Amino acid sequence: MLQSLYRIALTIAVVSFCSLAGAQGWGTLKGKFVVTGKPPQIAKPNLGNDKVCIQANPDQQVLKLGAANELANVVIYLRPGRGAKVAVHPDVQKLVGEPVVLDNKACVFQPHITMVTTGQKLLIKNSDPTTHNTKGALVSNGDFNVTLAPDGEQNMTFADEERLPMPVSCSIHPFMSGYLVVREN
Repeated sequence: MLQSLYRIALTIAVVSFCSLAGAQGWGTLKGKFVVTGKPPQIAKPNLGNDKVCIQANPDQQVLKLGAANELANVVIYLRPGRGAKVAVHPDVQKLVGEPVVLDNKACVFQPHITMVTTGQKLLIKNSDPTTHNTKGALVSNGDFNVTLAPDGEQNMTFADEERLPMPVSCSIHPFMSGYLVVREN
């Protein structure tokens, strides 16, 4: 249900923003998503017997809310029509040459939602003193499954964009979850 909530929020954001796509020039979009009513109670994750994760004591990552029920981990992006291209701000374009880091740290994926452009290097790291597995269920680029020893790293790139944010998980620690957003823009 909560994954559906994320996808609905992302779809609303994309649809709402697409009406602005014809505007000229650059601007800043600022806003927040707020959960109304009583948010669902999410149980603390079952950490199993991994001493590193027990010591890190991670919170659940499925639903993160601020003090006024602001929803964390929301991504807004443009989804142009078939064949249409979106101009990328020059400041953002400069970052494409820099790797994006997805870290297994304190038994959570940091950041929870990782954004990378097609062709940009994604560095998957394990900063914990325990083995982690980073598994991505992608559609356009195919699935990946990387096991990383402590202090391990692996580089990846993706040739095609993904239409939606795609789930990332750890098979060793099933409570770990995140998303990967692969876009051309």
